[in-house]
Amino acid sequence: MVFVTLLGLAVSAPPWVFLIAAFCAGFCISGGQKSVIALAAIFYPAPIRSTGVGWALGIGRLGSIGGPLLIGVLLAYQLSAASLFYGRPSRCC
Repeated sequence: MVFVTLLGLAVSAPPWVFLIAAFCAGFCISGGQKSVIALAAIFYPAPIRSTGVGWALGIGRLGSIGGPLLIGVLLAYQLSAASLFYGRPSRCC
C-alpha cells in the first residue's frame, strides 16, 4: 500500500522516479498475490485445500479485472491519476 501511494506521488516526477515506484509497487503486489496460495494452504483443511486455493485465486482475478475498469471510469469523471493512487478525490486540471 505504501508503494502504491508513492506511485501516486511519482506521477508528476521525472520518468525514472516513476519507473522505480512502479517497479516497487508491482513487485510487492505480485508477492502478495503469490502469498495468498501459501496462506490458503495453511488455513484450509487438507480435504478442501484445492478449493480454498482456487477461490482465493479466483477472487484475486476478479480484482485484476475490475480494478482497471473502475480506474477507467474514475478517469472518465476527470479525476487526476495521482489522486487515484492515494485516494484523495481531487479533480484534474
